Amino acid sequence: GPLPSVAFVHGDQLQFIGQDAQNSAKSIYDFAIESMPTHFVRNLNHISQIQTRLYDKATTTASILLLSDKYETSPSWISLTYQFRDTLAFGESRAKNLHMAKAFSVKKYPCIVALVPRGMGDEPFQQITDHHSSSSSSTGKSGLSLDIIRYNGTSNKQDAIAKWINTHVLTRLRLDKNKTTTSSSSNNNNNNNKRKQ
Repeated sequence: GPLPSVAFVHGDQLQFIGQDAQNSAKSIYDFAIESMPTHFVRNLNHISQIQTRLYDKATTTASILLLSDKYETSPSWISLTYQFRDTLAFGESRAKNLHMAKAFSVKKYPCIVALVPRGMGDEPFQQITDHHSSSSSSTGKSGLSLDIIRYNGTSNKQDAIAKWINTHVLTRLRLDKNKTTTSSSSNNNNNNNKRKQ
């Protein structure tokens, strides 16, 4: 085809913009936004969906949740989810969802929290119930025992949030994993020593 050409690369997918759309910066921008991989962002409308859509304790180490007053997913949030797609699950609750705001004690938007296993966060996640939900996942009987790490940064820029994820969330997960590995190998050594005696 004619050069230059504009394409969006996502994984092993290459999607070209039509030649007629390459004439303006706005059409290139729209093409890029429409091509972003939104399937990594899980939309949550109710607290019970944390277990069904965001945090599966068998496969998820931690999840990041954005509580927003916006009605659309921002390009920077989509980009963050893609950046950490192999490590974390990402969710979003949009349009000032009252039930979610109450569950996470949202004081201002946007509010970003990490959901991590109990004992690794700054505060326990207190699941709440309401008269609309009869599922066990919202009553605390689901077996989810989570803590919260809140993003308290002053910048909502992608780089600042990525830095928080790396330094406050992933670092804690690595430290806990190392501590677990060290303590289990120490227990194995103690058991081996007892057998030798």
